[in-house]
Amino acid sequence: MCETYLIENIMLAHLLLPRTRKARYPISGYFMVKKEVTARNGLNTGFKILLEVLAKGNYSSVAEVPYTFKPRKRGESELKPEEVANYALLLFKLRIGP
Repeated sequence: MCETYLIENIMLAHLLLPRTRKARYPISGYFMVKKEVTARNGLNTGFKILLEVLAKGNYSSVAEVPYTFKPRKRGESELKPEEVANYALLLFKLRIGP
């Protein structure tokens, strides 16, 4: 379920928020940006921050450095229905604007 969820949600982000298409994986949890990218943009979530930065940020290009996760040795995914609902709500908010 997790891999399918990720692929579907990346595609959904790219469809609804065209500016996110500059990144192959706009829902990553690991990224760096120059502070000018986020200045004066009213970022207001602690959830899927890169998605919001890509949708609202002040930038002209994106550079990516690929990385690969290894399979889990312990524990399980924290993906729950509430997280899916939070993601859908964030996409909706970013799509319609402030």
